[in-house]
Amino acid sequence: AMSLMKDVVSLNNQGVSYLARRDFPQAIDALRQAIVLAKRSCRVLSANGAQTSTKGNQVKETSRRSPQELPKFLRKSNGSLNDDLGGFHSSGILLDYCSDLPEDAELTSATVIFNMACAFHTKSIAQFGCQEEMDKAKSLYMHVHQLVSGLIVRGNGGNNEVAATGNFAIDFLYLAIVNNMAYAELDVFGDKTKSAALFQRLALFSLSCREKCLGEETLLEWFLQNAVFAQVGKLITAPAA
Repeated sequence: AMSLMKDVVSLNNQGVSYLARRDFPQAIDALRQAIVLAKRSCRVLSANGAQTSTKGNQVKETSRRSPQELPKFLRKSNGSLNDDLGGFHSSGILLDYCSDLPEDAELTSATVIFNMACAFHTKSIAQFGCQEEMDKAKSLYMHVHQLVSGLIVRGNGGNNEVAATGNFAIDFLYLAIVNNMAYAELDVFGDKTKSAALFQRLALFSLSCREKCLGEETLLEWFLQNAVFAQVGKLITAPAA
């Protein structure tokens, strides 16, 4: 499984590199392969976890680790967000490594799925709002949002309140997902009600990240600015009462 995850990371980073060059066929192909391998690896790791859990107290329950103990997956060289597409995070997310723990594999898999959504989202914009590509992106965003929301609940000790875990990789990925979903609803689907709710969620989660003092303020503040500017823009363009 560890070898599989190394291949997942490699394919993911190839896909992100192709995406940066706007080579959509190559990006989507690499990310699709990464998703297939990630699913296979997660199944293997889950099966191994089920086997080791029967050995009694000799095995530490990894699900009880604090979120601060999880590896920080994001590669630092990917620290600059590009807003050339109007606040939409279009650069994808690079990965450095993955351990052989099931929850770490889940986070890696979620990151790859997010990157695939980014590829379809960016391709849709490049094709002047192609609905078919955007529908694929939306479906992937919704799927990965559900996955990462689960990681956040576990990271917060089972608390269903959606708030920062204190782990940069998880929190950053959640912000990127909600940010892109909000812009998709606003710019492509034209649903101002949904986009407003998502931007509000983005702002609240960004503020909870600030409270955790994650040490990555520049990246996280970018999302908060997006949420604030979107809400201000809505007020400016709203018809007079």
